[in-house]
Amino acid sequence: MFFLPSGEIRVQATDGELTVAGVLDVAGQARTFFDATRFSDAGSIFLRSDRADVVLLTNSVINVAGVEAGQAGTLSVSASEGTLRSEGSLLGGAEQALGASFVLDAGHLNQGDLGNLDRLLNASGFDRSRDLRIRNGDVLVSADVRSSEYLVTADSGNVTFAATVDASGKVGGFITAHASGHVVVGSGTRLDVSGLDFNNAGRGGRVVLEAGAPVAGAVDSGASVELQSGAEIDLSVAAAANQPLRPDQFTGTLVLRAPVTADGSPQVAPIGADIKDAALVVIQGHQILDISGTNGDLTPAVRQQHWI
Repeated sequence: MFFLPSGEIRVQATDGELTVAGVLDVAGQARTFFDATRFSDAGSIFLRSDRADVVLLTNSVINVAGVEAGQAGTLSVSASEGTLRSEGSLLGGAEQALGASFVLDAGHLNQGDLGNLDRLLNASGFDRSRDLRIRNGDVLVSADVRSSEYLVTADSGNVTFAATVDASGKVGGFITAHASGHVVVGSGTRLDVSGLDFNNAGRGGRVVLEAGAPVAGAVDSGASVELQSGAEIDLSVAAAANQPLRPDQFTGTLVLRAPVTADGSPQVAPIGADIKDAALVVIQGHQILDISGTNGDLTPAVRQQHWI
C-alpha cells in the first residue's frame, strides 16, 4: 500500500507488464485547524509500461478521490505498445466538485471498443475530463459517457460515436475527436455540450470532429466526417432562452475538419444530424503541401496545390 495524501505516485515498467496488486492512494484529506476545517485536493497517479500492458488486478485500488470541497485528482495510464486491463477498483469521485480526470495512451483496445472502460469510469466518478488516445485500430464509443471534457484520438483508424456523450453542466463542455480515418456520429447518438449559463468568456460548449488527421506527415485523402440522420448535437445555453444576449455572448460551436477533395472541397458528408442552438458551424478543409526542394518558399507550384 502506498498512501500519499494529495501527493504524486509514478510507477514505470521499462520491460514487461506493469501490474498493480495493491492500493495506490493520493486522495484528498480534511484537516482541522482550531475551529476551521480545510480540504486538500487529491493528487495524481501515473502508471506506465514502455513495452507491454498496464494491469490492474482484482484486489487493486486506485484512489484519486476528493473529500467534501476538495477537488479530485488525475489517473494517467500509458501503454503505448500494449493496453490497459483493469479488474480492480477506481475511486475518483468528489462530494462537492467535479470528479477525477483520466488520461490513457494505449497501443490498442480490446475489440476497438471503449465501452467497458467508459462504463468503469462513469461508475468510479471520473467525470471531469477524459483524454483517450489509441495508437492502432478503429475506436468505437459504444457506452454512454458522462464527462465535462471528452477527447478521443485514433492515430491509425476511425472514430465512431454510437452512444450519448454528456458533457453538459453549469457551463458548456467540450467533445473532441481526432482520427486519421473517418469520424462518424451514428444515428441515435447524442453529443451534448449544453450549459445552464455562459462561461467566463461568454461562450457555450464546443464540439470538434476531425477526420484525416495527419500522421507522420501523411494524410488519408479519403477520410471524411459524417453526421448521420437521427444523431443530435446539443450546443445550447439555457440562459440564452431567458435573457437578451449581449454582443459578447455566444452559444456553442461545432467544428468539422476533413481533407479536401481535388476541387478543394472539405470531405464532410451532407449533415443529417439535428444541430441544436449553434452560434457557429465551421467546416474546415485541410491538406499537406509539398514544399520539398523549395527551401521553404511558397513557390507558384506550391500555391497551385489547392492552397486553403
